[in-house]
Amino acid sequence: MARLLIFAVLISAACGASPRNKPTWPDAPVELRDDVDREAAIDQLWVLAPGAERDQLRAAIARATAKRLEDAVREERPFVAAALLDQLTGLWQPDPNQLAAGLASHATLIRDLRKMFAKSGAIEPAAQTLILLTEIDSGRRVQALAELDEVLVFADDLSIAENGPNAVRSQQIAVLQPTVLQLPLPWLVDKYVKLVVDRQVAVASLLEAYQKAPPPCTPGDPGCPSASGVTLELVRAHHDILATAHRIANVLARANRAPEIHRHLVNLKGIGTEREVSARAEVLAEHPTADAYAELASTLRADEHAPDAGAAISLCLAGLAIEPGNSGLLVSAGNDARALDRIDQSIKLYEAALASSAELDTQIALRLGKLYGERISRLAASGRPTAASSAWNAANKFTARAAKQHPSVVWQQATAIAESALGKGLASQGMIDAGRRALTASLERAPSTDAYECLTTIDVQTA
Repeated sequence: MARLLIFAVLISAACGASPRNKPTWPDAPVELRDDVDREAAIDQLWVLAPGAERDQLRAAIARATAKRLEDAVREERPFVAAALLDQLTGLWQPDPNQLAAGLASHATLIRDLRKMFAKSGAIEPAAQTLILLTEIDSGRRVQALAELDEVLVFADDLSIAENGPNAVRSQQIAVLQPTVLQLPLPWLVDKYVKLVVDRQVAVASLLEAYQKAPPPCTPGDPGCPSASGVTLELVRAHHDILATAHRIANVLARANRAPEIHRHLVNLKGIGTEREVSARAEVLAEHPTADAYAELASTLRADEHAPDAGAAISLCLAGLAIEPGNSGLLVSAGNDARALDRIDQSIKLYEAALASSAELDTQIALRLGKLYGERISRLAASGRPTAASSAWNAANKFTARAAKQHPSVVWQQATAIAESALGKGLASQGMIDAGRRALTASLERAPSTDAYECLTTIDVQTA
């Protein structure tokens, strides 16, 4: 047995796996307090339809995250707590209206977090706790909203003290932005959008006044008047104003309110506006077709200043609700899910795209094979070889069916990638013979330097 464990460690290092558990049988139980297991469960959450199953899984993840947060509060670790709180908040991104019911039992914990963040001076997570409390503690909603406004004013006062009176709203936007993207509550989205719009109007007015009557010198130079308000401090305070149109579009897209984007952009003039975003938002508002959603999504995901795969995938999914079999939207949504590291969701979307398309996209087939490999590796590295084998069987079943629909050698390559991941994963868990068989089978499908190296390591170590 000791020799087998030594082999597992050596093969794990050689084949790229990083097992957290000793070889076990049956599979190790899922422990949601563990970061890897919790992230895998959140990954699964994105593919579940609204209903009891998703609610139950989300509740279990929330309970485990709450336990970790309690530890962070007790140990006074605000940075760890802030990351965990952000993860907890994001569980309700698809349906923020369910937040109150889902987090009500954790109200005391959220209040404890509020105190810790206030003590440590962590403004953004402190604001996030107050936003959560407005939803889950209805008896103190007014008080929480008043405290939130105090926090936002305090943040702005800091910016004004550093950058002058025209820095108003800059830090309020910065403080709200992480939470509104994670949790697009209707009132919070409205508050954020109004701040962004009002800030753009104010700064654009300052710039317009400067252009009409520029000073006879360079602003910032000694003795140069700065009555126009156009100063280096203004630029520093509102450094992200160029992304105004995208910021508005991103948050409304994530809130499933894309038809409203044009209404907020149409009256903006000058700095921060974006002709392409405005034009595509106008088309979507007037003709909300699947193609209109796809066009706006392509603009938001490729922006130079504020690319947002989360907003893009929300638009793609809205388009798919109109036209479920649109293979282009399915591929785009799959790419966005992949950019967001959502393995299960991207697999589901790519499978649907390949099944619904009249022609084979070999690049998507290979991406799918790599995603299968990532899913299998994650399961094996977590001490779950049975689950990894089941994931491999599911992948093999789909590729076999797809190969009949669209015959191509690419399916052998995609399947080999997944089977190679299975072999390496099994070997890393001490299942040497099973791992060797899977690696050998993968090489019979398609050559792979990685698989060859892993097999060589197994042979050398077991000789």
